[in-house]
Amino acid sequence: MSPDFENSWNFYKKRVAQGVSHEEKIYMLEKMERSYGDKGIDLSDLRKEKSRVVHDVRTQISASWAFYLRRVKEGASNRERSYILEKMQKRYGESGANVGFVREEMERVEALEREKNVFGETVDAESVAAPAPPPEKTKTVRTQLRDVLFLQIEYLPDEDVLVRNKQDAQGMLPGLLAAGYDFADAGTHVADGIGCRLGLMWPVMKYFGWGGSGEYIIGPKEETAVNGVSRVALDGRLHRTTETNFFRFLAQGEFRVPLYGRFSGRFGAGAGYATCKLSENTGNSGTFVSALGAPIHSKISERWDGWTWEFSPGLVWRGDNVVLEAGIVSVFLPTMKQREDLNEFKWNPTGIRLRLQF
Repeated sequence: MSPDFENSWNFYKKRVAQGVSHEEKIYMLEKMERSYGDKGIDLSDLRKEKSRVVHDVRTQISASWAFYLRRVKEGASNRERSYILEKMQKRYGESGANVGFVREEMERVEALEREKNVFGETVDAESVAAPAPPPEKTKTVRTQLRDVLFLQIEYLPDEDVLVRNKQDAQGMLPGLLAAGYDFADAGTHVADGIGCRLGLMWPVMKYFGWGGSGEYIIGPKEETAVNGVSRVALDGRLHRTTETNFFRFLAQGEFRVPLYGRFSGRFGAGAGYATCKLSENTGNSGTFVSALGAPIHSKISERWDGWTWEFSPGLVWRGDNVVLEAGIVSVFLPTMKQREDLNEFKWNPTGIRLRLQF
């Protein structure tokens, strides 16, 4: 090692101990590399030190960029965005690091300020098209520039879709009284529907997305009981359970409108194909079997399929790692036609939904 290089290297280490900036470190290292690179001196330690300093600078740039993106998602004004970008440009521009994306973002923010577009200054991270600083990639802020997996739960009211079954049960009562029962009554209980779906949504434009999903719906379930009471003979009882379920496969599209900060509105629609099933289990006991000749147990079912579609507006809140959406959904399902032993089933519910995006 030459005395001149050794003096320069020791001076560099002294300046590092004094807390010199990364920009000055890179300047001194590059100057030594130019001065002694062609003199046969081993510069391996110098180059390792330079690589370490450059990596530290890039790490700091990544952290600053992540902070900037977080502030954008939190609703930072154009003035604040410009202030952060100017500090990044001033701090890292002199280090020789690639900060071209910062200059591009500064120009974009200036254009937003001039245009004052219809969404005002509320701009989320999706408007930031500048790439993360190379080679590190910013992972702390989620944007819509990637595939989105979502899970959705739906509550779908029965909307009296099985009311004709209730009417049929009530219609049995005059016949039971005429058959000699002293008292007869009928009661029904209906449970609402629940849907669960899993899907993918791909952004195709700034505020548009498309994708697909599969859904299983446990439809309305009705339990009916008819009782015949006799003072001189055994009582009779009928218990009937009607269950429905649906499988749906949908192609979906959505349009999103930024509102304020982390909130936005979203309107979705979908269309696809559904397979449906209705099952009816009936049990009889007492004199309904021994005197009236009703079967102890009987089961009938029907399957049908057809086109299905839906509309689903909602309010969206975007977090750093998840997106939550609450809204309504109007579902249109294929209709089961009337059969000799089954009533028509036409169910097009409007319910509420909760969606979670990962």
